[in-house]
Amino acid sequence: MVETVRGAIAPEALGSVLMHEHLFVLSPEFAANYPEHEGFREDEHVPEAIRRLKELKAGCPKRTSRPCSSTTRGGSWPGVAEPLS
Repeated sequence: MVETVRGAIAPEALGSVLMHEHLFVLSPEFAANYPEHEGFREDEHVPEAIRRLKELKAGCPKRTSRPCSSTTRGGSWPGVAEPLS
């Protein structure tokens, strides 16, 4: 059985699932470890994230029961969640 927020579910009943992922890592540690990285460019990175997430979603036969969240520590990117709903 797999424990979920709605209770235990048999693995075969889950269907396709997506793990929790952070789309953008914006931390001093990242910058220190990857100095060659040019930093976050919202106008470039957000559309690319949307494109890739749409591809991922298209491959899922079942919709997730929890909507995508675009909340971050420093704010949110509503432009990421809406196109995926």
